[in-house]
Amino acid sequence: VYHTVPGIPWEHASLKKPTIQQALDLMQDAGFEGTIVWPWPELIAETRRRGMVRIGFMDAGPTDWREKLEAIAPLEVERVNIQLLDHDTPPAVAVKTWRKIERHAARLGVTVDLETHRDTCTETPEKIVEINRLYRAATGRNI
Repeated sequence: VYHTVPGIPWEHASLKKPTIQQALDLMQDAGFEGTIVWPWPELIAETRRRGMVRIGFMDAGPTDWREKLEAIAPLEVERVNIQLLDHDTPPAVAVKTWRKIERHAARLGVTVDLETHRDTCTETPEKIVEINRLYRAATGRNI
């Protein structure tokens, strides 16, 4: 079970923004085992000290995904959650791009996960099913 540090509602006017230590204390007290990490050295060091799971995240466009993935890899994340392409991307293009991302991630030693998300190639259940069908046909595995 994971939580994001930015997800703590400190934007509310009556709440004081917690320190990274306070935010992680709250998350661990609530039973969360890890968090999405930003490239903040203090956050990375503190989650490492606590033995928490670190997850990276990014959106991936047709040309910017490689640079973003390479920037995340040094953050010592266990996985990278990816919001892939745009809602109007054909499933075949999404699968082709995803397979490139997977291969590059493997070279970097990073595991990637495809997030289902609005305004991405996985926007609807039908698109998700078709992307998985095409991926399985190409690889023999579910995405």
